[in-house]
Formats: sequence, structure tokens, C-alpha cells
Amino acid sequence: MGNYHYIHPAFKYKIFALSLRTSQSTAARVLGVSQPMVSKLKKCVLNAAGYDEMVGSKRMGRPQKLDVFNIAFLEGCIEKTPDLELSELQQMLYDNCGLWVCEKTIENELKWGGFSQKHVMHPALECNEEQRMEWHTYM
Repeated sequence: MGNYHYIHPAFKYKIFALSLRTSQSTAARVLGVSQPMVSKLKKCVLNAAGYDEMVGSKRMGRPQKLDVFNIAFLEGCIEKTPDLELSELQQMLYDNCGLWVCEKTIENELKWGGFSQKHVMHPALECNEEQRMEWHTYM
């Protein structure tokens, strides 16, 4: 069975409340319990409260520059015109949303959203704006 033992709900509440105000190691030391117990209890309480659904899945690293609306804008642009290059998406995002991000950020966000990108070996005839318009009218 393991070495499970009963913990009174009031004591669980104290552990959880203290772990929110201080670090988990400090809460464990002050209350005389193990640090893994504090982290498991905190995780269990937050999962039961639906904290993951409220916040969403967290990614590692610094905060995103692109929010949900900017990503939806980029996806809409790609669905409307699938042959856009990253530099064109970058410019469209700046013109319409006022947000300048590097091409790698756009590429990573689209990859995260399930889009894939074909690597072009030779540039097509419609690589600049005027030739693209001619090509679209021809098609």
C-alpha cells in the first residue's frame, strides 16, 4: 500500500494557503511536511478547481508577443492566400495590427498551430507583388 496517512482537510488548507504566499520549500519547512507533498497537494487543488482550463496550457519561455487574435489573423491570411511568404505575413501583421515580430516568431506560431511550410528551392515568377497580381489574374 505504501506509507499513506490521513491529512485533515483543515491542515491541507493551511498547506495550500501558505504555499500560495511563500515558496513551496518554505511552506514545507514551516509546517513540517515534505516538499513533494506540498507540490502534489497544490497541483491537486489547482487541477480540481479547473485552474488549467482557466489559464490554458502554459508554454515554457518568455511571454508571447502574439495573442490569440494576432494568430487568428495570420491563420486567416494564410487560408485566404496560401502562397504568402513570412516577410509578407510580417508586413501584413504590422500594417493591420501594429505589431512587429520577427519571421521566426511567425513561423513558430504557425508551426504550433499545425501549419507546415514548403521550402522553396527556386523563387517562383510571382515572387514580387506585381508579378503575383499578374499571375493571379492569369490563373
